[in-house]
This record gives sequence, structure tokens and C-alpha cells, in this order.
Amino acid sequence: MAGTARIYYTDSFSGVIFDQLGFKRPKQQEELFTGNNKLGKLAIEVGKELIPKMDGDILFYFTYAPEGDQEALNTAKEWTSDPLWKNLNAVKNGNAHEVNDAIWNTAGGVIAANQMLDELEKIMLTN
Repeated sequence: MAGTARIYYTDSFSGVIFDQLGFKRPKQQEELFTGNNKLGKLAIEVGKELIPKMDGDILFYFTYAPEGDQEALNTAKEWTSDPLWKNLNAVKNGNAHEVNDAIWNTAGGVIAANQMLDELEKIMLTN
């Protein structure tokens, strides 16, 4: 979404799949999801100062930009050009992967789940 970023968690579409696959979140991300989070365990909206909390062994990111929303695309470019982003271990190690929002987040359903798993397999086999 334009101007904001989220860290998605266990109740998101991809989060449910990651949980079923046995993927674990880094501790610094788990600590962000408290009982008073307005989005529950779906996601948390963050500012750039929390980019370091996004780090992990591997990082998947997407941009929600319906109909080519230029503001959202500019926000994504701004964030991924930020020195805090570039300093993430996942980024430095080539383990930050841009994925399709429609498949990994907004579509839901069996077809999207299978497409996500296919993409995940390709990514994991090349790492």
C-alpha cells in the first residue's frame, strides 16, 4: 500500500502456508505481535525504523499496487533503496525475494496456494 509497509504474520494467507510448512519467524518479529495489535496476527504496519525487524534467513516481499498504483510502486522502491533495507542480512546474502502480491497475499484459495508453493520451491532450490 502506498506510503506504508506491513510485516505479515501467521493469520495472513502466506503466513498460514508457512506455518503449515513448519517455517518459523525470527524472534524479533514475533515480539512485534502483541495482544493490542490493531490487525491481530494478520500484520503490523511499520515505519522505516523497523526495517531491521524484517530480517531473517530468507525474506519475501511484495507490493500491493492495484492497477499499477505508482505511489505504491514508488514506496516499494524507496524502501528497498533505504540503507536499513540494504543492511539486512537476507538482502546482503541474496535471500530477499520479491514475490507476486496477488498470489502470496490477496488472492487466497487453492490455486493461489499451489502457485505460491511452486514459486517457493523454485526459490528454495536456488538458494
